[in-house]
Amino acid sequence: MQLFNKKEWADSPIQNILAGLVTSIAIIPEVIGFAFVAGINPAVGLMSTVVLSFVIALLGGRPGMITGAAGAIAVLVGGLVSEYGLQYLFAASILAGIFQMILGSLGIARLVKYIPQAVMFGFFNALGLIIFLAQVPSIREGNPLFFIFLIIGLALLYVIPRYIKAIPAPLIVLAILTTISWALNLPMTRIGDLAPIQASLPSFSLPSVPLTFESFKIIAPVSLAIALVGLLETFLTLNLVDDMTHTKGNPKQEALGQGVANIMTGLFGGIAGCAMVGQSVINVKSGGTSRLSSLTTGLSLLSLLLLFSPVVSMIPMAVLVAIMITVSLSAIQWDSWSYVKTRPPYHGAALLVTMMVVLVTNNLALGVGAGLVIFYGWKKFISSNA
Repeated sequence: MQLFNKKEWADSPIQNILAGLVTSIAIIPEVIGFAFVAGINPAVGLMSTVVLSFVIALLGGRPGMITGAAGAIAVLVGGLVSEYGLQYLFAASILAGIFQMILGSLGIARLVKYIPQAVMFGFFNALGLIIFLAQVPSIREGNPLFFIFLIIGLALLYVIPRYIKAIPAPLIVLAILTTISWALNLPMTRIGDLAPIQASLPSFSLPSVPLTFESFKIIAPVSLAIALVGLLETFLTLNLVDDMTHTKGNPKQEALGQGVANIMTGLFGGIAGCAMVGQSVINVKSGGTSRLSSLTTGLSLLSLLLLFSPVVSMIPMAVLVAIMITVSLSAIQWDSWSYVKTRPPYHGAALLVTMMVVLVTNNLALGVGAGLVIFYGWKKFISSNA
């Protein structure tokens, strides 16, 4: 690993610092929303993103890519957190990192090219649906004021990007509607009402989980799913950033870096993460192409969290739900249905099976595995009977 390649750090420093500042602000709404999906305090998700950003800035294989507490991981750990608690989440994050380092050493990045487009469509469609369904409890409990802010938030999130490109729409909506609700002292459920945010520097400690085979049986399936899904989304993001920057990242180094990052976030009491597509695009489009942008994202996010956590507590849940609904809708690949119509039937079957397995099990890795079995099994059956 080339930790201190001068070009990867010193290229356009001012531009990369500014990009990191923009990205650190843009990442906040989604990380908070995904924290609720995972069943953890938003401060845990945000501080985990800080740790992940620091480690990936040093050890990652793709300068300019942003890693954080992502939705693909959040949907995998909700059941573990609700049934066994945070300590098991921390242990699962560490084990996931170990799995990723092993898989990275074995060259798993080479296998991504064998995942067909239909299965990838199913992966993202299911992810979008799960994120949307996670908002239903908040919607059910909403009062008239909640729905007013929800509708206004959705409308602004749709309109603002047409006229303002420099600042991410979720950030603008968050600032406007939070300020209005605070200035008018409106009786609304806020993030702080559901999860009091007391930001502090994380401390290093081993998870309080019994070192038994029983504990391993609980943690291992979740950890393996985190490792596989995290690497899948990371490699897809890496390829996208490669295309945007016309440079080549190092998938093997990225896998090892992701592994170390998840081990460290688990040891500092956090949730595992992976590369985040939207934030990586924002970073690159803002001029962030070096490791300095990722490091700045972490430093800036840490400063914001320590200094302004009371502001985060004031965000109305209605606004956060509006943002997460748009995130879920953008994750769904709406052109996937027209794609499978022009392909042999096993493409559509693989897409549907991937989605159904994910929705039933809440496990994206199982869904991808089932989709691959259907795709290649059906394809081989057709070719052998041709």
